[in-house]
Amino acid sequence: MGGSMLGDLLLVTAIKLGRRSFVKQIFAAIHQPTRQVAASELTVDYANHLDKGGFGAVYKVVGWARSVKLGLQVYDVSSMQCPSPYLMQLLGVRTSPPIHLVLEFMDGGDLRGYLDKKGEAVPVEYSTLEVAWVVVNALADLHNVGPLHRDLKSQNVLLSSTSCIKVADFGSAWDDTSTMTAGVGTPHWMAPEVRAYGAKYDASVDIYWFGVIVTELNTFQVPYVDVNMPPLQMMNEVAAGRLRPSLRADCPTWLRMLATACMAHDRTQRPSAYDIV
Repeated sequence: MGGSMLGDLLLVTAIKLGRRSFVKQIFAAIHQPTRQVAASELTVDYANHLDKGGFGAVYKVVGWARSVKLGLQVYDVSSMQCPSPYLMQLLGVRTSPPIHLVLEFMDGGDLRGYLDKKGEAVPVEYSTLEVAWVVVNALADLHNVGPLHRDLKSQNVLLSSTSCIKVADFGSAWDDTSTMTAGVGTPHWMAPEVRAYGAKYDASVDIYWFGVIVTELNTFQVPYVDVNMPPLQMMNEVAAGRLRPSLRADCPTWLRMLATACMAHDRTQRPSAYDIV
């Protein structure tokens, strides 16, 4: 995570305990600012393509002083960076073209993959409360500095073998005062108001996406997997407020209330990230 091993352990422990104030203090003490990285410091395995993010391809890099494996993303445009223990952090930048951003390497895959394996033996177990708490804190920190995520989904919640959880991929991040285009984000997680071309929306759109992730944490399934209708019709039903991702019949009351509030059709009725934390 960029700090000392002890500092990282304390940070993960504080996050697991849900102690936001302690997390903030520990992160401030161990966080290292983004630094310039020379091309000679990076040994990139371009044959080892990990993923494709919002701005470019993701590769694995070995080296950089301590031979630590890090995530490397090649970006076509610049990106805002929000210092937060709940968000994927930018560790270094190589400014010579093409621009390379060195990111934290999360070796546990994403939340969607983890939920797909529910019932199987997995190296690290994550509770519903733990994941939800990290994601909403990530939104609180992100919204505090201005941008919206606009593509929050289980595939963008990354996990590691050290029990660390991070929200990633800001390929759709945008200033909350701007007019957005329709179709931003992934349809199954998309808020109703996003369907309107040229509509203005605010941080509440990310809260809706968070609510959908909460339903995934309860059902372990992709949203609307139980809905049998053409995609366009399904999205129109969502936009009209007649359809939402389902929850299990035995869903805990607190979790059902949280998901329902976050997915309110009237965006002014949704809680803010700070209301939730």
